[in-house]
Amino acid sequence: MHHLTRSFFKSLVLASTFAATAAIMPADALACGAPQPGLTSHIPADGAWYPANGIVLFDGYSISLEQVTVTVDGAPATLVDASSSFSTHVAALAVRVSPKPMPEQKVTISGAFCAGCAPESFTFTARADDLVAPEGVVSAEYGVHDYPDFKSGGGDCQSDSDMGIWVHAQTIPANEEEAPSIIQVEAFADTALTKPLGSKSSVISTPEFVWGYRVTTDALQGATPTNVCFRLSTKDLSGNDGPEPIVLCNACYTRTEAGSMAFSPPSEPTWGESDIIKGGPCDWGVGVGGGDDSGSCSYQASQSANGSAPWALVALALAGVRAACKRTQRARK
Repeated sequence: MHHLTRSFFKSLVLASTFAATAAIMPADALACGAPQPGLTSHIPADGAWYPANGIVLFDGYSISLEQVTVTVDGAPATLVDASSSFSTHVAALAVRVSPKPMPEQKVTISGAFCAGCAPESFTFTARADDLVAPEGVVSAEYGVHDYPDFKSGGGDCQSDSDMGIWVHAQTIPANEEEAPSIIQVEAFADTALTKPLGSKSSVISTPEFVWGYRVTTDALQGATPTNVCFRLSTKDLSGNDGPEPIVLCNACYTRTEAGSMAFSPPSEPTWGESDIIKGGPCDWGVGVGGGDDSGSCSYQASQSANGSAPWALVALALAGVRAACKRTQRARK
């Protein structure tokens, strides 16, 4: 074969191989560039009514308030850092407006949130202070998915991990008149909650919260994956604390999968009966209640702060879950 033809043929094969590989690889595993600086979202939204004592959140990349101003009914005001109000990272920036606006006053925040960014502006109207504590976490559980060790190739926006610990929680979003609620989840290597591992927080906009905590075995500081402790608490953006936190130190499910490393860590599996940990909080007939019918399903319900109608609906739903568990257990006997 002619030298040029042979070289062209090799190049074609290599290009075809790369194209075929790229076609089966997830997009986020191919390349990962730095996100563009700028503001991506904020709470409250433009035109919203918001509690006067509410904390304002800004999310984005490489953002700052150096070129941002705030006015209350046209009068200059100040944005004061409020990030220490939360035990976990809630947003890129969290601030309060000082002096605190009076009800029905209009607050306008405007300016460039990064060097080279176009100026942005939004306005909200203050309502009376929100002094009502948010609802607590209704129920929570977690499962451990031990998959083939994943090693990041670098530059793919992924990190090394040996397993995914999936935390699920049921929550109650705030009413429109209240400041949005935040769920804060903290992971610890010990039952005394003195060895922090990681954390996750999210604005509660739907009843279902899920955290896929991907981690290597070494990063667990000696803790057994199925005995990692999670503390779940709520707090709203007016600074009101929710009820006593829920603490989980025993997994409901565990699954181990053999095989070779994939291009990206696997998604959460669909947990089945074979994944239930014997004697664990989700083991039929054992549960948190010691094995009787009332403890055959794992959930922990906090008390409502105001006896609201949404809480009543949640209570009815939980009662339905308990009834279903009883029926299933009787069918197995």
